Amino acid sequence: MKSVQNSNITYPPTIGDDCLKIFLSNLDGRINTHDLHQFFSPFGKIEHIESWTPKSAIILYSNIDSIDRALSKHRKCIINKQEIFIRRFRYGYIERAYMDSNILFIKPIINDLLIKWSETTIRNCFHEYEKNIEKIRIVSKTLHA
Repeated sequence: MKSVQNSNITYPPTIGDDCLKIFLSNLDGRINTHDLHQFFSPFGKIEHIESWTPKSAIILYSNIDSIDRALSKHRKCIINKQEIFIRRFRYGYIERAYMDSNILFIKPIINDLLIKWSETTIRNCFHEYEKNIEKIRIVSKTLHA
């Protein structure tokens, strides 16, 4: 995998296969690699732990079943009194596609659209996937301000 360059920032390549990684966010100074290894090693053999940004890290497992075990048990966890969010790592092309969550968040990119967003409108947009839709919840803009 090559480095990714974005203006003056260069993101170094990570080691290993992306489909064998989980991404941890919301880290702070109370959590170190030993803490992460101790919490996540019961799910499988950890090959590598690396810092991605100051508030995130990536764990490389030896097999994909380890990731499935970790994610089936946790989507977030508490380590050293800090809530950590866990998801599959996504960076570039991944041959095996997985859904990280059974929740789809939709945010209109143009605020002044004349579309009245309702459950019916959303169901019409996603009618091909109706059998997979369990529930639709509309969140008001004031909650995201």
